[in-house]
Amino acid sequence: MGNSTKKLSVQANMIYNTVGSVIYLGCQWLINIMVVRFGSYDAAGMLSLAMSVTNMFFTVSTFGMRAFHVSDIDNKYSEALYVRTRILTCSLAFVICTVFTLFNPYDTAQTLCIIIYMLFKLTEAMVDVFQGIQQKKSRMDYICVSFVIRGVLSLAAFTLVLNYTKNLVLAITAVAVSTALTVVVYDFLICKKLTNLKEHVNTKRCFEVLKECYPLMFNSMFTAGLISVPRYFLEQIDGTEMLGYYGSVATPTVIVQTACTFIYNPLISSFSESIKDKDKTRFKKIMAAVAGLFALLITASIIGGKLLGEWGLKLLYTETILPYVYLFIPIMIVTIMLAMIYFLSMLMTILRKIKLMAVLNGIALLLDAVISPFFIKRFSLDGINYALYIVLGIDIIMLVISLIKYTRKIFNS
Repeated sequence: MGNSTKKLSVQANMIYNTVGSVIYLGCQWLINIMVVRFGSYDAAGMLSLAMSVTNMFFTVSTFGMRAFHVSDIDNKYSEALYVRTRILTCSLAFVICTVFTLFNPYDTAQTLCIIIYMLFKLTEAMVDVFQGIQQKKSRMDYICVSFVIRGVLSLAAFTLVLNYTKNLVLAITAVAVSTALTVVVYDFLICKKLTNLKEHVNTKRCFEVLKECYPLMFNSMFTAGLISVPRYFLEQIDGTEMLGYYGSVATPTVIVQTACTFIYNPLISSFSESIKDKDKTRFKKIMAAVAGLFALLITASIIGGKLLGEWGLKLLYTETILPYVYLFIPIMIVTIMLAMIYFLSMLMTILRKIKLMAVLNGIALLLDAVISPFFIKRFSLDGINYALYIVLGIDIIMLVISLIKYTRKIFNS
């Protein structure tokens, strides 16, 4: 990729990051397909359970620190300090996840799947801090290469091991090992060339970073929990296999959520500038453009789901999935609503209303935990979607009201 000290243009960095992200997400998506093809819906349920549980604790390991890290252009904290802090948060996340798992009535296979999958998520958390260094150095070509290597290796390792052993625990272990090797052999060595990671770090300073980032960590945990909590209750109430069916139908909708992020992520700087300059006209134009793109995506997704959902799911999972195809459109709507919450939360972050944003998403998560068991017990798989319609709808309304209030203050001041 050339000299490690040479910076790439903004456009080149965006292209490299997009290409790498798409390939990596595609490989992760295919893992959810392979678990059904070479395993079973029970195995898919166990994998979905592991993902749902560890997503909550993954937010502890990253601590919402990436944006803070990359935006630290004055280098208030050293790169070595960010890496040491990430090791600390990863250790904390692993302990909490392990304790949570052991205190739940999971069988041995479920427990091992969750704990080993958490180890895999910790490798992703370490990659995240290394990618923060690479992004600050404007070398997202390295990020692209890492995404491709990790995506392809994890997919190949998972598929081969599951196909030959029919053992999900071993397949997840293969993913964790292949990813960890890539992090050590590639990402870590690249970052050693880009910056000084041998610098002595006072551990007390790690807590200074954590003190500044904790509202972002809580918000990340709350938003991740909006989907994870209902799935947790579904597994507890209806069992692993039912979660496997739900998770399998939900897997293709991740594409829609990713497409939504491609809509608004490139506009972060434009929103920031319009708010900083108090340019109300520009802000409204960007909002109108985002609203139009969201409307177009929603329409295309629902029409596409109606026309191709059954055919696509049957192609991916065979005819065994047909009794659950009716869930596809409702899950699609839930996914789009969640993408809207991420977008509104991004605007709240730009406005620096981070604590309020965390409180609102926390209220939504609390409501989610209260009503999800009721709806799942009464409506089974449909209950998740009914609960999420209510919870996500209320969360969106709270965030919109807050944004209207604070943007009016800014533009009318």
